[in-house]
Formats: sequence, structure tokens, C-alpha cells
Amino acid sequence: MGWVMEVMELVPGGEGITVDRSNSELYSAFSSGFLKVCGGNILSLFQPTELMAMVVGNDNYNWEEMEKKKQFLLFLTGSDRIPIHGMESLRIALQSTGAREHYLPVAHTCYNLLDLPQYPSKDTLRLRLTQAIEQYEGFSL
Repeated sequence: MGWVMEVMELVPGGEGITVDRSNSELYSAFSSGFLKVCGGNILSLFQPTELMAMVVGNDNYNWEEMEKKKQFLLFLTGSDRIPIHGMESLRIALQSTGAREHYLPVAHTCYNLLDLPQYPSKDTLRLRLTQAIEQYEGFSL
């Protein structure tokens, strides 16, 4: 399916106008329509650049990075979905354990608690956490 892209200015000369508080009323009709379709608390999950990339598109979106974040969320919480009240509602607790460095981190999904052995370096932490996430199978529901 081919996409046809047409650029339409919301106001005359709008392509060269930066929207700020002083001229935002010019865009109120667009804002109202956009919020009817895409409104709600979901918008608070995104930085402005991320929202723009989703609406306008972005050729260099890092899907691999997004997949890694989803895998970590699944490992930690048991679900790869963003909590209904947003990521800011997610409380993650880290707990140091007495386990030796060859042990993997352990996630207690009911409590969003991550047990971390005391690794000698960030590289070891990254390696062990990546191993734990990649080997996680979940509840298979």
C-alpha cells in the first residue's frame, strides 16, 4: 500500500512558525481535534519528540531498543504492557543480595522488586541482567 503525503499548513505560513504560548490559540482547533482522537493520560507517557515521531513518523526509530525495554518490563513486572496509570505509577525497588557475581538478578514480579547481586562492574551487571531477561519465560499465560 503506497502512502500519499500532503503537507497542509494549519495557518498561512505555518510551516515557518514555531508554536509557543504566545501563538498557541491559532492552533486551538487542531489541538481540540487531536485530543479528541489521541487524548487522555496516554500522552503523558511520551516526550514531545517521541509523540512527534509517532504522529509524523520517524525513519530512524530504534525498534530494537524499544523491544529491550519491553523485555525488561516483562521480566520485572510479568507484563510487557505499560501500566494503566503510566510508567510514572510503576515503583521499582532494587535490593542488594549477598549472592556472588556469577548469579543472575531475580525479579519478584508481584512487588516489582529486583534482587541484584553485588557485581564488580557495570559491564558485569549489564551482562547478567541481559542474561536474566533473555532467559525469562514468564508464566506462559
